[in-house]
Amino acid sequence: MQQYLDCGVIHGKVTRAFVQQVIVIKIFNKTIKPPVGGIEKRRASFYQRNGFSLNQWGYVQQTLAKRAKPSFTCIMSYPKPLQEQEYQTFKNWVFKHVYSNIRFFI
Repeated sequence: MQQYLDCGVIHGKVTRAFVQQVIVIKIFNKTIKPPVGGIEKRRASFYQRNGFSLNQWGYVQQTLAKRAKPSFTCIMSYPKPLQEQEYQTFKNWVFKHVYSNIRFFI
């Protein structure tokens, strides 16, 4: 149990250090699964403890596997919640630069 707790502390420190390095970017976005189950809620809480905001917007995430189903994803942002225009800009960028270039895996 102590090792697990130490890993949590380390991950928190790594996350904070990473965020401090990207402060030159106006906003940093992270996608997560909706926080409805135990693990998903803990993941969202972890990021919130490290300064991220869980936003009210999300989108259906495309799959990398042909047999997988698309799933809804939530957006967490740092250092502040996204405004609607910021969300639209981020979503448009993701669909243009990420999902348009996906090559499906098995």
